[in-house]
Amino acid sequence: MVWIDVLRDFRARDGSAYYAEEKRLVSTEQRARFCAAGWASDPSGAVPTGTPNTAGTRLEGVQDIVHQVSMTEGDH
Repeated sequence: MVWIDVLRDFRARDGSAYYAEEKRLVSTEQRARFCAAGWASDPSGAVPTGTPNTAGTRLEGVQDIVHQVSMTEGDH
């Protein structure tokens, strides 16, 4: 287990919530993943901090599905 400094709020794959400015004890695998994603930094300096992807995620087809549902329900 190793310490990380959380840089931004995020939720891990297992559902655990991490909040900016926390110090958390995590596995070495989690440290590598969180630091690479830019969500945390390694206070020991052993793992470099990546740049977080702050671009919005596009949900393809969602608008079309919503429109189709509203059309079938008579909301046009």
